[in-house]
Amino acid sequence: MELRLRVKVQPRARKRGVDWLGPGECRVRVLAPPVEGKANKEVLEVLAGDLGLAAGRLTIVRGEKASHKVVAVEVDEKTLPALAGKLAVPKKGVQP
Repeated sequence: MELRLRVKVQPRARKRGVDWLGPGECRVRVLAPPVEGKANKEVLEVLAGDLGLAAGRLTIVRGEKASHKVVAVEVDEKTLPALAGKLAVPKKGVQP
């Protein structure tokens, strides 16, 4: 199952971290500058760490070169309940 998150990226932050703004929406602070995809790579690593998933299960689907991104998260039915508070769970047949 694929879920999507709206992510606001803050590159060149003093400290790495994730601030959850609501279901399916967060701000990710990364140390890397927004050059040559360095910040994007770190965004996926930081977000995956916060969610307790492997970084390979996350993909930027929109906003590669923007500070506002949409990130797809591949989850299975076992991990979904643990993430329900952070991720917006779609209704059947509806893609967020």
